[in-house]
Amino acid sequence: MQTKKLHCTSCNKTVNATIKKETEIYPDRKAYLAKREPRDYWACVCGSHVRVDKEKVHVRYVLTTGKFSAIKNNIHSLIDPIWKSKKMTRPEVYRYMSKITKTKDFHVSLISCMKDAEKALKEAETLNGLYFNR
Repeated sequence: MQTKKLHCTSCNKTVNATIKKETEIYPDRKAYLAKREPRDYWACVCGSHVRVDKEKVHVRYVLTTGKFSAIKNNIHSLIDPIWKSKKMTRPEVYRYMSKITKTKDFHVSLISCMKDAEKALKEAETLNGLYFNR
């Protein structure tokens, strides 16, 4: 069984995560997942998880679940429409988020604590509001 040492935000410690199929993580999505190949996820025994990055773009993973995951999903829902609508390029959005959150290389999957997630959410709301709430 393949394992990887990852930080789990729920357990608040480094754990030996294992690979699980998306159908194990989201059993309620079986009909949807039947239409495509299920993705792999790194998972903790507590249920926290993160999707495996096949392109290996992000070398650091953080396992999340519950409210923490919801905040990270909300951040994506706020910043993705900005670059998808071509109001900014994707690199510009991520450079802006890096600058405003004072992180070297901002990416939602790398947010590792609730405080940073809430700060990034606030900044994503502000950025989104500049383009869509006029």
